[in-house]
Amino acid sequence: MAGRVLNAVGGELFELSGGRKVGRTCSIGWAVFPWFVLEPAAVDYGEILRLADCALYQAKKAGRNQAIGILPSSEEPVAGMATVVGGKVLNLTDNTVAAPQNA
Repeated sequence: MAGRVLNAVGGELFELSGGRKVGRTCSIGWAVFPWFVLEPAAVDYGEILRLADCALYQAKKAGRNQAIGILPSSEEPVAGMATVVGGKVLNLTDNTVAAPQNA
């Protein structure tokens, strides 16, 4: 769906006053809701919006006309639940962001 939005926004030129036409692009950040289908209350919508905002920031950082989404790494909540976005670990348990540790 994000690809269709990118194509729709960029598919036509936008006419400015004076007849000048310019192209448009957009950046999209998204996250699934509910995060866990079997436990929808495990991650509230405010946290999902925060994740989508992080994805939007990464899309903007990646350049024009980008869409980046965040999905859970498992189907069930686990202690220390985290996901990786743009090379940074987002810890959903304590809302911290950090660079991944070397294994």
